Amino acid sequence: AATQVDAFFSGGPDAWNYRNMILHYASLAADAGGVDAFLIGSELKSLTRVRSASGVYPAVDALVTLASDVKAIVGSGTVVTYGADWTEYGAHVVDPSADEVRFPLDALWASSAIECIGIDYYAPLADWRDTSSQLDLALTDNAYRASYLAGNLAGGEAYDWYYADDAARDSQTRSAIADGLGKPWIFRQKDIWSFWDQPHYERVGGVELGSPTAWVAQSKPVWLTEVGCPAVDKGANQPSTFPDPHSSEAGLPHYSNGRRDDLIQRRYLETVLGAFDPAFGADALNPVSSVYDGRMIAPDGIHLWTWDARPFPAFPAATDVWSDAANWMTGHWLTGRLGATPLDGLVATILADSGVTDADTSELGEGPDGYVVDRPMAPRAMLDPLALCFAFDAYELDGVLRFKQRGGAPVIDLAEDDLVLPDDNPPARLTRTQESDLPRQVSIGYTDMGADYQRAAATSRRLVGGSTRTANADLAMVTNDTEAERRAEIWLQDLWAGREAVEFALPPSNLSLSLGDVVGITVNNRRRLVEIQEIADTESRAVTACSIDPEVFDLALAAPRLKPPAVPAAVGPVHALLLDLPALDDAQPTVLARLAVFADPWPGAVSVWASSDGLSYGRAALALAPATVGVTLDDLAAGPTARWQDASLRVQLYGGALSSVSDSALFSGANAAAVQRADGAWEVIQFSNAELVAENTYLLSRLLRGQAGSEWAISPALTAGAPFVLLDEHVVSIASGLDALERTMQLRVIAAGRDYGDPAALALEATPQATALKPLTPVHVKAARDGSGVTVTWIRRTRVDGDSWVGEVPLGEDSEQYAVDILSGGDVVRTLGATAPSALYAAADELTDFGSPQTSLDIRVTQLSATVGRGFAAQATLTP
Repeated sequence: AATQVDAFFSGGPDAWNYRNMILHYASLAADAGGVDAFLIGSELKSLTRVRSASGVYPAVDALVTLASDVKAIVGSGTVVTYGADWTEYGAHVVDPSADEVRFPLDALWASSAIECIGIDYYAPLADWRDTSSQLDLALTDNAYRASYLAGNLAGGEAYDWYYADDAARDSQTRSAIADGLGKPWIFRQKDIWSFWDQPHYERVGGVELGSPTAWVAQSKPVWLTEVGCPAVDKGANQPSTFPDPHSSEAGLPHYSNGRRDDLIQRRYLETVLGAFDPAFGADALNPVSSVYDGRMIAPDGIHLWTWDARPFPAFPAATDVWSDAANWMTGHWLTGRLGATPLDGLVATILADSGVTDADTSELGEGPDGYVVDRPMAPRAMLDPLALCFAFDAYELDGVLRFKQRGGAPVIDLAEDDLVLPDDNPPARLTRTQESDLPRQVSIGYTDMGADYQRAAATSRRLVGGSTRTANADLAMVTNDTEAERRAEIWLQDLWAGREAVEFALPPSNLSLSLGDVVGITVNNRRRLVEIQEIADTESRAVTACSIDPEVFDLALAAPRLKPPAVPAAVGPVHALLLDLPALDDAQPTVLARLAVFADPWPGAVSVWASSDGLSYGRAALALAPATVGVTLDDLAAGPTARWQDASLRVQLYGGALSSVSDSALFSGANAAAVQRADGAWEVIQFSNAELVAENTYLLSRLLRGQAGSEWAISPALTAGAPFVLLDEHVVSIASGLDALERTMQLRVIAAGRDYGDPAALALEATPQATALKPLTPVHVKAARDGSGVTVTWIRRTRVDGDSWVGEVPLGEDSEQYAVDILSGGDVVRTLGATAPSALYAAADELTDFGSPQTSLDIRVTQLSATVGRGFAAQATLTP
C-alpha cells in the first residue's frame, strides 16, 4: 500500500504526479500575487483510509509533507488546508467490532502548515418519506420546516442513530449510536462539536491508547469548504447526490421522486447558515474557542456549492455549448436560484414595509423569482395576487396575522357521530356550485425571465364541461414559463375541486382546529376532504368549509423552456494590412493609402478610426465585408512587364475565394492583386487562372507583373510567405489628397458597433506616401548619335486616363518636364532637363564628362511632378 500511495503522489515514470500537480498550482497562485486560501486536495477518502500497517496512513503522511511545501510557496498570507469529506475528517473505525479506531487526518490537522480544518459538508438533515407511517411525522408535518432541519444538525442520522443496511433504511429500523467507553461522539460523523472540543484518543484492541493524537482541542477553526444541497425532491435526505450520470455521486437522494425542488435546497442552506453564521443569529451551535479568537465554524470560511462562473441564463440554456446543462435542473447550482423570492421572505418583507409587524409567514413555501410593486398600494392589494397564484390564506389568531399554504395532509378525520346534530336538520349541509359558474379557462400574465424578461401569459383549460367562463389574472411577478403554467393549472384545478361548500357544527372539544386546516369528513358513507374557511364559536363551533384536493397543489414542475441566448461572435482584433499602391483609378483626390481588413468570424461592418494626435478620432473608412487576403506559398522569380509570365504561384487565403477570368476581363482590370516584397514595397500583379488545389489554397498562373505602374516594385525573387491582397471593392481607402501626404495617422480598427477605445481594437500607425502621385516610369528609352551629340528619346506614360486606345494619352501632370541623368559607375555626372520626351546630350558635354565619345551610356529618365518631384525612373544602358 505504501508503495502504491507513493507512486500516486510522487513516484512512477510520469513526472506529472499528484504532488507535482499541486505544487504547480501553488506556484501559479504565488505568481498571480497570492490567493486567500489553497486546498491541497479534496475528498480523497479512498486514499486517506489506506493503511500500510496498523495506525500508519501513508497518504496522510504525503499530505502533511505536501502542505508544508505548499505553504512555503504561497506564504503566510494564504490559508492552506485540505477539504475532507464530511465522513472523513474524524474517526476511522477500522473493523466492524470497533476494536481499532484511529484519527488518520489528525496528523494533518495538527500540522503547522494547516490553519483550519476543511470539511465538505453534505450531512443529511432529513429522513423524509412520502408515507403516512414514516417516523419523522412525529417531529414535523412539513419537511421544509426550519425547526425540523435544524434539529437534525446535532441530531438524527449520523448523530443519534444510523441504518445498518439498505433494508434497515427501507423499514426505518434505526440503530442507536452508542459507545461502551462513554464517547459516542467518536462514531457520530455529524458531531463536529465534540470532535473540535475534545482530545482524540485512538483505540487498539478496544482499549484507548495512553496519549492523545497530535490534535489540540479547540486549536483551529473549522471551514466548511463546501456546503450544498441538490434542488431536488428530498434533497436534504442525501445532499451529496448529483444528477450527472458521469459523477461518482450520481443518483437521487433517498426516496426522492426526482422532481425539481428549489425550496429544499434553500431551506438546507438557510439551516446551516442559521446555525453557524452570526449574521443569521448563530450562537449556541457555534461556540467560541478558548484557544484562539474566533468561533468553532469560521463564518467567513463557509463556502456554498455551487456558484457557476458560466452566466445565467446562458447556462443552462445554451445546451449546444455545455453538455452538463441538463444537470442544472436538479443539481446543486445556486446561479439562477439564489435570487428567487420564497414566499415567507417575500410576504414578510411586504408586511414589514407596510408597518405590519405581528405576522407569521413561516408556513409559506416556494414563490416567484421576483415581484414588482410599482406604485403605492395597500398591503392586501400586494398580497392578494400572490395568494391567488401560490394558493395561501391569511387569518388572525391570538393577535398574530398568520399565513398558511393551502393543501397538506388532513389533521383529523370526522364522522357523523363527531358532529353536533341540530334538531330536525341533517348533520351537514353540502352546496355544489353550478358548472356554468366556474371558469373553463384561466390565464396568468407574468414576466418571463427565460425570455429576456418579456411579458407573457400562461393558460390552463378544461377539455370537458359546459362552462364558457374565463378567469384572468395579470400579475407583477417574474418567473419562468413552466412555473407559470403550473400555477395556472393549480388555480384551475383548485377552483373545480373546491366547488362544494360544507357547513357543519363541532363540539367545543375541537378547539384545536383552526382556519386553513384540512379535515376529512364522512357524511352518508362518503368521505370528503375539506378546508376550513370560517369558524363561529357559540354553544358549538359552526364551521364553513369547502372541498379540497391536496394533490392539486403537488403538481410536478417541468423543466423551464429557457430560450438559448444569441451568443455574440467572439470579437478580437482584426487582421489588417496597410497598402501603399500606385493610383489604381481616376478618383480625385488621389487615394494615397488603403487598408485590407479581414476577420473570421467577420463581426459585421468594421470601422477604421483615424487621429492625427492620438486623442480625438474620426471615422476614416467603413469596411462592409472582409478583404480577400492570404500569403504566398512559393518563391516567385522576377518576370517581364507587359507580357505573360510563364510561371505559377500558390496562394493560401485566410478566407474568401478566387476565380479564373477571361483575357478580356483581365485587360479590363479583373483579378488584380498586391503582393508585398521583403522591404515593404507592394507590386500589383494580375492572374488569369486560379485553380483550387487544397483547402483555401489556389494555384495562380498566366501572370502579368508590375501592373498599374508598379514594375519598380518587382522583386528579383519574391520569397514564399509574402502577404497577398486581392484588390477589389472590399479594400478601403483611408487617406486621399495632398493634405494627407506624409502626415502620420493613428488608426483604430474595430467592429462598427464598438467604440474605438475597445480593448479589441487594432491599433496601427500609417504615414501616407507619394507613391500614387509620382509620375510613372517612361518606356522605350532609345539613343541616337549625330554630329551634335546623343539624342535620347522615350515614350511617356500617365497616371490619369491612361487606358485609352484613341489618340495621345493625357499628360496627368501640371506641365511636361523630365530629368535625364547621365551616369558613370552609378554616379550622376550630368542631369539634362527636358519639356518633351527627348533630350540632347551634346558632344561637348560628353567630352567634358568622359573625355571621349562613349560606346555605351548609362542613362536614367524620370518624369517630374510639380507636386512631389521626381517620379519612378527608367534606367537603361544605351549604345548610340
